[in-house]
This record gives sequence, C-alpha cells and structure tokens, in this order.
Amino acid sequence: MGVYCLSMTKYPNREALRKAHDIYRDAMREFIFQYLEKRVENETVDDLIMRVLNREQQRTIDIKGISVIFRNRECWNDFFSQKFEYDRLLGRHRYDIRSVTSLIVMGRNQVSHPGSRDLDFEYTCTHLFLIAEVLGEVGKTQAKTEVKEIWDELFSDDAEERIANLTKQLEDMLNQLNTVEAEKTKYGKALKAASNRLAALRSVNAQLEKRLETTSIQLKDVKGELAACKTEVEKRNEKVVVRRPAPDFPYTGSQLRDYRNKAGLTQVAVALALGLSEGSAAAVGDWEAEREKVPPKHYAKLKKLYGLEVLPGNGKARKQK
Repeated sequence: MGVYCLSMTKYPNREALRKAHDIYRDAMREFIFQYLEKRVENETVDDLIMRVLNREQQRTIDIKGISVIFRNRECWNDFFSQKFEYDRLLGRHRYDIRSVTSLIVMGRNQVSHPGSRDLDFEYTCTHLFLIAEVLGEVGKTQAKTEVKEIWDELFSDDAEERIANLTKQLEDMLNQLNTVEAEKTKYGKALKAASNRLAALRSVNAQLEKRLETTSIQLKDVKGELAACKTEVEKRNEKVVVRRPAPDFPYTGSQLRDYRNKAGLTQVAVALALGLSEGSAAAVGDWEAEREKVPPKHYAKLKKLYGLEVLPGNGKARKQK
C-alpha cells in the first residue's frame, strides 16, 4: 500500500474517508461478481445486476449501487441471505450488511459534498470502522488491512478505547436505522390502506355520478312529459264552458207552504203546474218540509205561481203587486 500522507492534506478526515470509500467500492464490486457467478443460473451476472440497478453500464457500480444490490429483495432472498446466516437466538441475521451498506452510502454523501471544514472526528472514525467490518465479513482481507492502515495513520492513540466507543456508536446507529425501517414499513402499510380506501371511494363516486347522470336524464324526460300534459290541459280548458252553480232557493219550507196556501193552490196543483205528474205531489211536500231542496229548474215557475220576488240585501220575499 502506498503512503497516503494524510497529515499533509487540508482536510485529513475527509481525504481518509474518500480513500477508504474507493477501496470499499473496488473490493465490493469484485466480491459481488465473484459471489454471484457461482449462484446465478438462468441469466448472466451482468444481466442480473443491470436489471437490479436499471443501468446500461452495470460494471460502473458505485457505493449506492452496492447497497441497492444487497437491499434488493430478489438478490437478498435468492443469494446473499445464504452468506449472512440467520441467528435464531438474536432473531436476526448474524451480520446486518444491508443496514451497514446503507450507512456507508450516507458517509459517501458527506464526502461527496464539498465543505469548508473537515469531517467530524468521531464521524470519520465510525465510518472507517464500518467499512473495515464489511470488508472483513465478505472476506476481502487485503482491502480491510488497507482501510485499517488509514485508520492507524489518523487515530494511532487510544485505539482500543476508540474501538469500544465506535462499536457502541455503531450499535446505536443500527438500532436507529432499524427503527426508521420499521416506521417506514408501518407507514407504508398505512399508505397502502389509505390508497385502497381512496380507490374504493373513487369507485363509489364514479357510480354515484353515473346514477346522477341517469337520474338527470330521467328528470328531463319527466319535465318534458309534464310540460306536454300541461299544454294539453290548457288546450282542453279553452274548450270547456264553465257553468256556475245555481244559487240556493231563498225561501224556507214553511214560507213556501204559506205562499201556496195564500195562492189557493194544493200540492197536486203546484206539481201539475210545474210539469210534474199528479203522483209527484209528494215532492212539493218534501220541499215544504225541507226534506229535499227545490231543483233550480223550478225556481222561476214557483216564483211566478206564488207571485214572489227576492228583495236585494236581506233575501226576504214579498208578494208582487
């Protein structure tokens, strides 16, 4: 390994992490291709990686691409989960490489963004430790040694104490990352349920709009029929002659009897004078007893027979002179 001369650079921590990332990237590319070549059957490793990364040049795998490959469900379930065995006592895989590679991507992002100051001491130390651990897990001993040399050049003092602190920090970071992943899964399920509910509501809304459209058409037809009926009724009303009901006869039964007696007429004579049969004299008796009303057609003849007229205002009858 060449001499880095980190102490001569303006930002030694940033430069150290950048060089460690280069070592990590090259070693992990080599590991991924070598590991998959022995296990991929129905397609080439290049095709698999191209499909996972959705890139035209699959051999330009960068640090983020490495994390994507490990986190891809197909790659993990079919290939890499066999490498990192599941620990039943811990309830998880022996080494959570997926979370660690995600953290390394975060470190790469910090290095990639130019800054006016060097990286934090503890931050740099933590990420160098993560990179060395991953390289050791995938069997890249030489690459791990090179990263440790960078570590030793930067942090030669209190190495054991720093390693212990970094181990604790790593555990905390992994726990936080797992918490975030769990929340992401939780909210993902909630979002999916909300999306399904929204789709159902949209379906119901579409049905209601369709029913509303149908009802509007029916209402329009009913209005048309109603207008036609109204027109027909108006035409018929123009032909109808309105007949006003005749007013009631303004004499009581007892008055009719008195006027008949004064006129010297019998009920039979009145019936015959009105054009009724002799046997209809009982009808005259019914009028006088107020069991029946006098038919309007007999008003004029009765008044003439009895010599009566109606005085305006009080409705009282008087004899004609």
